[in-house]
Amino acid sequence: MTEDETRILRHWFVFALLYFVVAETRGDLNEVEIGKKEIPCVEGATDFLEMFMFSMETQSTIGYGTRYVTNECPTAVILVIIQSILGSFLHAVLTGVVLFKFQEPKKRAHTVLFSNVACVIEDDGKYFIEVQILNMQRSQLINPDVGAFCVMNHPDGSGKCRLDVDFKPCQENARLFFRPRIYRHLIDQQSPFWEFERKDFECGNYELIVAISGVDEITDTFAQARTSFLPSEVVWGRNFKQMTATREGKRFKLNFNDFTRTHRLQRCMADSSASMASRNVSLTKTVEE
Repeated sequence: MTEDETRILRHWFVFALLYFVVAETRGDLNEVEIGKKEIPCVEGATDFLEMFMFSMETQSTIGYGTRYVTNECPTAVILVIIQSILGSFLHAVLTGVVLFKFQEPKKRAHTVLFSNVACVIEDDGKYFIEVQILNMQRSQLINPDVGAFCVMNHPDGSGKCRLDVDFKPCQENARLFFRPRIYRHLIDQQSPFWEFERKDFECGNYELIVAISGVDEITDTFAQARTSFLPSEVVWGRNFKQMTATREGKRFKLNFNDFTRTHRLQRCMADSSASMASRNVSLTKTVEE
């Protein structure tokens, strides 16, 4: 049973209890006195189960059969009016929630920002491609997953091919997506960029498509956003500037202007004309020596 169905059943139960209390107070449920003193508040309802059926029929507007409210009990009439108004409001809210869940994933994707460029960097003798992703909305993405693929020409010139690219977060992979994250791809022998040189990154014929997917913590809906990077949007020897945060009371305020900024690495990346494979071979030889 869903949460919405539970909420409706609870609403029926509360009003059934109110009808039962009113009828019990007037003595309508006393079988000896029914029909002798006065007309009951709810005709045809002599126990709590029938009061529950009457409450359900009132709120769902399916019409009355043998159970109906009489004009001899103003309290029951007022309860019927209140339940009808609250029931209509509850149904409208639940309908709005359903429509919101259908429309939210499309709007949610616009609140996830990607960096304008992808950076090729060297870290501890290894080469990476980095992208930065930022969640602009207060509701977080649960278990965000970043996937990517690269579209480039076949080595034999037979046409285009699609190659998967594995991106992993630099920071600890938390369950929620609270602040900007940098995701990086290790350029190793399984990478489609293994034979690339600097000029291939900046002037090659390829396209890198990156997508992030997750579940919104408020609406519990699946959301996905994606972007692509062309060679003109891949920069060499630069990394992303860390976003500065200022504290205002119990909250932290991020400077979003820093999200699109990059700066040069303190140490220049040498041998820009060498491929990634030859760079790693030279590094391996240096370590062995």
